[in-house]
Amino acid sequence: MPGVLILLLVSLQDPRPSDRLQEVLQDALSKTLAKLQDEKWSLDNLSVTLIDLKEKPEMAGHRSEASHYPASVVKMCYMAATYEWARQGRVKIDDDYERDLREMMGPSSNKATQRIVDRLSGTTDGPELSAKEYAAFAERRDAVNRWLRSLGLKKINP
Repeated sequence: MPGVLILLLVSLQDPRPSDRLQEVLQDALSKTLAKLQDEKWSLDNLSVTLIDLKEKPEMAGHRSEASHYPASVVKMCYMAATYEWARQGRVKIDDDYERDLREMMGPSSNKATQRIVDRLSGTTDGPELSAKEYAAFAERRDAVNRWLRSLGLKKINP
């Protein structure tokens, strides 16, 4: 069975390991595995990182350092950026945007994801660009990565 990565991303500022969160995570893992026992899941198939931000960031994890093919995990980053930027007033989540969020996260629509990335970055696909135009496009397109780096994430596009 392929590995699965679950990332609960809120923000990062030097989170510290937390025994309290580790207990919460272990309890959630035990309950989840009990429900999936007929599907042959095991803790060896799962990586989880849980980050809780209050006044002092805390974290817990199970195989958090394990590498996995990321598949659609990046879509959670786009969703987190959308809600944070909406909170800041940088984007407005209208009915179309809400629909795209549901399609991106539910059936994992890549077309909906593209529309969200376009909105977050202020870009759209189109004809070939000159080197100067492409540099400006690439700078705008990197907006979510810059936001993630500002939260303390180091290996965004290794």
